[in-house]
Amino acid sequence: MGYKFNEEQKNSVNHKDNPLWVVAGPGSGKTEVLVVRTLKLIFVDGVNPKSIILTTFTKKASQNLFDRIIKYSTKLYDLYPELKGSSIEIHSLRVGTLHSLCNDIMKEYKYTDYENYKLINEIENYIFVYNYCPIAKYGARYKEIWTKFRCLVGRYDKDLCCQIIDYKNKARLTSATITLFNRIIEDKVNIDKLKNGKIYHKKLAEECEKYLEKLEGFKLCTFSTIQLKFIDFLNSEDGELFLSGSGYNPPIKHIMVDEYQDTNPIQEEIYFKMAKQIENNNLCVVGDDDQAMYRFRGGTVECMVNFDKTCVEKFNIPIDKINKIFLKSNYRSHPDIVKYYDDYINSYKYTKDVEMERARVKDKPQLVAKKEMDKETIDNYLALNYIEKEDDEKLAEEVANTIKYFKDNDIIEDYSQCVILIKSTREIDYNGNDSFIGHIRQKLLNNGIDIYNPRSKNFLNQEEIKLALGAFISIVDTDISVLENNLRSQPISNEVVKWYEEYQNNKNKYPELKKYVDSSVEKLKTMEEGSFINSSIENILYKIYACYPFTEWLNDEEKSYRLAKLTNLFNSYSTIPTENLISKGSISIDGHTKGKVDVKWLIEFYGSLVGHFLGGIDDIEDEEITIPEGKVPIMTVHQAKGLEFPFVFVYLQKWQNKANDGAILEREFAEFTDFKRISTIPRKKTFQDIIRFHYVAYSRAQYGLIHLWTSDIIDKKNNHKLYGFIKEHPNNLKIYIKNTSYFKNNINKIN
Repeated sequence: MGYKFNEEQKNSVNHKDNPLWVVAGPGSGKTEVLVVRTLKLIFVDGVNPKSIILTTFTKKASQNLFDRIIKYSTKLYDLYPELKGSSIEIHSLRVGTLHSLCNDIMKEYKYTDYENYKLINEIENYIFVYNYCPIAKYGARYKEIWTKFRCLVGRYDKDLCCQIIDYKNKARLTSATITLFNRIIEDKVNIDKLKNGKIYHKKLAEECEKYLEKLEGFKLCTFSTIQLKFIDFLNSEDGELFLSGSGYNPPIKHIMVDEYQDTNPIQEEIYFKMAKQIENNNLCVVGDDDQAMYRFRGGTVECMVNFDKTCVEKFNIPIDKINKIFLKSNYRSHPDIVKYYDDYINSYKYTKDVEMERARVKDKPQLVAKKEMDKETIDNYLALNYIEKEDDEKLAEEVANTIKYFKDNDIIEDYSQCVILIKSTREIDYNGNDSFIGHIRQKLLNNGIDIYNPRSKNFLNQEEIKLALGAFISIVDTDISVLENNLRSQPISNEVVKWYEEYQNNKNKYPELKKYVDSSVEKLKTMEEGSFINSSIENILYKIYACYPFTEWLNDEEKSYRLAKLTNLFNSYSTIPTENLISKGSISIDGHTKGKVDVKWLIEFYGSLVGHFLGGIDDIEDEEITIPEGKVPIMTVHQAKGLEFPFVFVYLQKWQNKANDGAILEREFAEFTDFKRISTIPRKKTFQDIIRFHYVAYSRAQYGLIHLWTSDIIDKKNNHKLYGFIKEHPNNLKIYIKNTSYFKNNINKIN
């Protein structure tokens, strides 16, 4: 394969039976180990591919695993032609995200309680909750719940100088409702126990039950509830056949889980329930507790940290049956960078206010830098640095100049070799001003450098999207009277008015489009009370696309992609079931006014679909191409996980000195679940999350790690513990870097 394994990697690949616990540091080749271990089981040990379950956290990561397995299998067939005559069906390997595997397996076995069910995506679930959950739709009736969970729905009011809950903001209430329901399901909260809690617990439990019953009534599953359904499947006769083997399927023999540090309690239950039925309990988990970053989505580092204890409890085996292997060799980063982020994470080990020692796997060894670099490069290379300026705009200008300097002086071959990592890649902040990313975008463009920022939430600001939505609104709400007179959500109104004005201001430029919109409005005026427009919302959108300038834009790859995405969003809205079996995409005419779209239909359309838009929609992100050449990628740290870059610029920003939502919810539901937490103190958990956030960011760098901050940030009291331990430790960011001799000699290379 062209890859030489070290002893720890070999031991991971060659492990045969009993649980395997691989704790893999950044850049240690864990994905390669997992792929080769899979191939070894199939081609050497003779395990049927269909007897192996291989799962990871995201669709993209699972596709990457499968692609590598197919690629290496092809090489093996070329090296050993005799394999081509074997009965190995490599494509039958069960690989994917857990919810996709649950869906596929239950359908494969024609599980009765999953017959004719549909797995809905996040957009469809949002629209479903908005329309069918009173807790979201009529938030003011549930003040006990929302007052308690103010962290999910509150916003700071500058005039009142306090946090308030805007019950008119149905979009925020809907998102918060989904968060609560998902947490109840994924944390394995006992709903009966929850009912016996305080009044807000009782009401929340009742609303969650109604939600689950409603989903069942329509035969729908979300990414969370399908896991409940799969547990029922495992307890059924069909589940027993799946695990033990049937006439046409072999038994399950190995379960392997990548990114196990981001597993949640219900997923842990599924993995252990399956592995308990397997001979020798062959459950292999791979991950790094120091890179656990998904608490906000329910990810629980305790699953990784306590894996050995859970095996002892669930499998009733002695602890020495669990093979614990540390992958400590780092093949990614310059030695100084490896030492820096290893020192960083280890310096918190005994810090009581974050309890980091208890939140990490015990006995973790130090990382060892193994990247092949000549001694002269190691001794003279400027691996660590920082840029400090008075404000974001000046900082952005310096960064842009630095990246241009790198390219002009052949330090990099392509702009995509530099990445800017940050918590949020929005270009406009919540006050409507340019964020640091907004500034960096402009400064890079001024230098003739393009950017790649698919998660800027800038989708709705693209001209083709605004014009398409504006034309659509001009048909269904001709003078936006319903919007102005019947909708109570100001954020939705503001957004829709922008689309409407985009079309009205430009319609005379596009006579073909104007003709279609005007003729549709005239046709609508003739429609009788209570009737339905012949065209669905998707059909109207298609007809808009059939007019210039859309016919030209559809030949543009990026614009075409965005318009297709808009169509998919409309399709998601239309497919949500209704009580009267009439599609939500069917536009009804008012029952009392001829030629006017029904006010209730418009309010639901604005509230649910447009309300979802307000949460921000990601722009183009190619599943096949991680980073396009010729552009500087701007990414969230979560987005960059699993990637590496020659030069990494990490923006250090203000962090609020308060607990995050995920940590608060863990504490709130802890007494109603049997899942054991390391700690239930939200603020300590939040500090841990921020430490891990920066650890992941720092460990993406191969040759250069450059910190970015404005002068006020590094001195903020609340940031002392987070940015290199400013006063308490000698290796804080400034001192650590300034005390490095070659930094003093080479400072002009950066600034």
